[in-house]
Amino acid sequence: MTRKDYQLIADVLKNSDLPGNIRSLLALNFAAALKQDNPRFKPVRFCMATMPDKADSEAIKANNAEGFEA
Repeated sequence: MTRKDYQLIADVLKNSDLPGNIRSLLALNFAAALKQDNPRFKPVRFCMATMPDKADSEAIKANNAEGFEA
């Protein structure tokens, strides 16, 4: 999978109407599976990108030179 695929999954979770605890659980499960697919995958960055209130934060944007777009 590519970064574009990871971004797509994160965006779907971020924009879903799921309760936060369910979204977080799904994000953690996806992160574990994606880490197995790619050892360089960053689970914390992925999980942060799935949270609507965190994905647009300055900390995430500053870390996006090689990662997820908010």
